[in-house]
Amino acid sequence: MLAASTGVRQGEALGLEIQHVHFGDGYIAVVQSWRREHGFAAPKWGSTRVIPLPAKTAGALADVIERSRFKQPDALVFSNGKDPRIPPNNHRVLDALSAALAAIGISQEDRKRRNVGYHSWRHYANTRLRTMVPDAQLRKLTGHKSAEMTETYYHPRLEDLTELRQAQESLVV
Repeated sequence: MLAASTGVRQGEALGLEIQHVHFGDGYIAVVQSWRREHGFAAPKWGSTRVIPLPAKTAGALADVIERSRFKQPDALVFSNGKDPRIPPNNHRVLDALSAALAAIGISQEDRKRRNVGYHSWRHYANTRLRTMVPDAQLRKLTGHKSAEMTETYYHPRLEDLTELRQAQESLVV
């Protein structure tokens, strides 16, 4: 839910500390990323940013934090359950994603064929939000440094092209 509504990278989600979730003001601060090879580091391309947090996502994050045994400000929102400063490993994250996709009818074979993974949520958020907000605003959310990268992550559906279809209709009279 966090990735689908905010477009955060997996490492940014895994590096999210409780103190960077601002429920009262409705945002998260992306200030670090977790990389299994190096631990904590700056987000990719140094793209620290503030991301608005939809109410449903905020509720889900509050539930995760409430259920965690770790409550200190620098504890990770998504810890491995044993150490408040170590996130779950990538296999656990991908296993949970696979199980969630299977629950909605997307088999392991479909997932592989369609190349669906955690990063797909970044493409999803970029595509859906691009039809609703200006690209410059969207880049503040995603941390993309160029219009070209925002375009790379844009995968419109036919219904996203309604205005284009209407313009085409005027060509054939």
